[in-house]
Amino acid sequence: MELDQALLESARQLAKERGLENLVEFRQVEKTSIPLPDNTFDALVSEFIVFPTPTPTEIGQPEMARVLKTGGKMVLTDVIVIKPVPQPIRHELQAIGLDYLCDGTQDDFRNWMADAGLTNVEIIDFTSAVRKVWEQKREVDKLPEHQKGYSYLLEDPEFRLGEAIFYIYVRGEKA
Repeated sequence: MELDQALLESARQLAKERGLENLVEFRQVEKTSIPLPDNTFDALVSEFIVFPTPTPTEIGQPEMARVLKTGGKMVLTDVIVIKPVPQPIRHELQAIGLDYLCDGTQDDFRNWMADAGLTNVEIIDFTSAVRKVWEQKREVDKLPEHQKGYSYLLEDPEFRLGEAIFYIYVRGEKA
């Protein structure tokens, strides 16, 4: 499911090119809800960090849990900021492709998952692995206007990865 029509069409085309068009279905979703009945899926994966959409969703864990069957698994990846990041810094991060930042902590995610009725919640911080990706991206991105964003993300003592910004993997099971 996708909010952005252009990204939706791109996914459909890619599936067709790979011969998968009869195995997967792509639907446009509303910003705040999943247009499917309760207890539809055995599993749900939400990856906000892989291909950030120009219009972030407002679908939270309760709505995602609603469409999971009992015993269903939910897996989320997200980019979190654990302290306020000033708008000028956010702008510089957006310039290098870090479009989506969720204001919240690992404890917030644990509580959101529990409040949605999920159990066996596990959170893994994989910031160090993603840091290597950003370092490689910086090496090939020679645009001068992007260097400030990389400096904030990789070097700034207050706002860098692992200090204020973290990449997390979260999973839980619907009770």
